[in-house]
Amino acid sequence: MFEKVFASDLGGTKKQSIMHVNDLITLPVTTCTTSMDIGGVRDLLHRKNFSALPVVDSKEDKIVLKGIVSYQDLAGVYDDNINVQQVMSTDVTTIAPTATVKEAALTMIKHRIHHLVVTDQDKIVGIISTFDFLKLVADSVEREDEFAV
Repeated sequence: MFEKVFASDLGGTKKQSIMHVNDLITLPVTTCTTSMDIGGVRDLLHRKNFSALPVVDSKEDKIVLKGIVSYQDLAGVYDDNINVQQVMSTDVTTIAPTATVKEAALTMIKHRIHHLVVTDQDKIVGIISTFDFLKLVADSVEREDEFAV
């Protein structure tokens, strides 16, 4: 189902196209820095309605991915003055924007993760989550319903 997105042409027939990761990401990407405290990260997650953020650091005018922090990482942390580096996950799984949505889903299943940071030549271009896949499934079911006879 993830590999097929149905669209109607003028004749009313179904067309199939492969969906890629870059079709799911929202731009621009929002990140937090290694210098931020938990209070700032929590506020940013809440304001943007995100469940996770890539954590970055600047090194010689280059943005470097250092980790990822999610609401789950913040659960049970009550001191908002703690630095994000103390709770973030440093084992970050990334994927290219040109990868298929199926490849992304299988990567998330294999690593048992809920977020994938999307990178293009070491540059962070987005993040996708299990919530993005739920939206994709809902949209796919809606499209299939449109073609039901």
